Amino acid sequence: GMWTIMANDNRCSHLPNGKLRILEVCAVDFTAVKVLAPLMERLVAEGHAVEFACSAGAGRSKLEEEGFRHWTVSLERGMNPLRHVRGIWQLYRILRHENFGIVHSHDPGASLDACIAAGLAGVPIVFYTIHGFHFDEFSGARKTRLFVWLEWLKCRSCTMVFSQSAEDTATAIRL
Repeated sequence: GMWTIMANDNRCSHLPNGKLRILEVCAVDFTAVKVLAPLMERLVAEGHAVEFACSAGAGRSKLEEEGFRHWTVSLERGMNPLRHVRGIWQLYRILRHENFGIVHSHDPGASLDACIAAGLAGVPIVFYTIHGFHFDEFSGARKTRLFVWLEWLKCRSCTMVFSQSAEDTATAIRL
């Protein structure tokens, strides 16, 4: 599959067995437990080392018990720029020192932080899965244009973008 192809990419950080070290990033542990766990389990079954980063919450311990390393990061779900700086900085420090081959982000706000941090840290492959758009939540042309521009910028900074719905895919293509 896709991950096998990426494992053959010389730009990626490899483990001694030739597999990848992957960081899954989401805003809250609920997403990691309820949405990302099956993906993470499949990647581990394929031999990759998978870790996850999100805010500290009670649900993260379930994944830690299953052997997934958790990185506590203050990722903003909203769009307060000052709060995003903290998340970007925390992720950047992790990515700069931990040598991940792939960063895969989820959630509109957390993915903004992850894409910026991964780019600054020189992570070779950055994936983003669209799970909806922030600009759908706001009214007003100025705010909508800002969020459309941020989403466009985020998608352009990624190696590959995935979508969970046909509607979001159509919207992303129009951007």
